Parts: sequence; structure tokens; C-alpha cells
Amino acid sequence: MQTGMANQQATILALHAQGLTEREIGLQLYGQSDEPTRSWIRFVLERRSRKDEISRGIHRSDLYPFSPERPPTPEEQAHIHELHALGFSRNRICHTVYGFKNGKVYGWIIDTLAEFDAEDEEEAEPIEHIIA
Repeated sequence: MQTGMANQQATILALHAQGLTEREIGLQLYGQSDEPTRSWIRFVLERRSRKDEISRGIHRSDLYPFSPERPPTPEEQAHIHELHALGFSRNRICHTVYGFKNGKVYGWIIDTLAEFDAEDEEEAEPIEHIIA
């Protein structure tokens, strides 16, 4: 299911890059151009635009490349978490912040994300408190 949705989103972005309007994209891709269809197309385009803006702002040249001689510092770990929250894969994070990927660097990324995941789980309120 996710692959189908990702393919739809990629197709919408490709058609938009060709200069097609929301209406034209809807007609070509879905065979209709009603409001729900145009709303979905707008959502995809706005999401990509917002993600691109955030991504541009987050690529901090003052941080890159991280030193391959040591694990990431706390500031660098926070940056790794931000990239992951934006949807960057672990592989892409390695290449973005270190400029390459090897077993050592990949391990540091995995460890950093595992630490943040553990912190998020600790902060989460138990479900029984929410329901009560």
C-alpha cells in the first residue's frame, strides 16, 4: 500500500514539474478533477515544498562533514535526529553528514537514533492515563 501511495506522489510531483496544473494532473492521473482529488494533489505538492524548505535549512555547512574519527557529538546527534524526523533514511544520513557510509559510521547513526527512540518512549504517557 505504501509503495502505491509513494508512486502516486512521485507521479504527481513529476507531472507538476512538467508544468501541469492540479486540474490537469487530476484528469491525467485519476481521470477526474473534483475537489477531493485536487485537495490531495495540493497536499502532496505543499508537503514536498515544505519538506524541501526544511531540508535546505537543515543542511548546515558549518556541521558537515562530521569527523569520521569519533561518534557524533550531542549537537550532531540532535541534527541526525532532525534529519531522520524529516524522513531521511539511515543510509542517506550517513552520506549527508559524513560524506560516506561504512560499518563504523552506520553503527554510530543506528546508536544515535536508538538513543532518541528510547528517550521518546520514556516521554510518552501511558495509554491508561490518557483514557482515564
